[in-house]
Amino acid sequence: MHLKHLREKRIHDLRAPRSRAREQVEANKNIVLSLAPSGQSAA
Repeated sequence: MHLKHLREKRIHDLRAPRSRAREQVEANKNIVLSLAPSGQSAA
């Protein structure tokens, strides 16, 4: 993943309430899996 994306995601998670942050992490995980080529696991 791009470092810029990780930095922005981390900042967003820190700003968000704990419960929202957890939901956002799950949502991002689903997005990454959907964008990743089939058969390739997201690191």
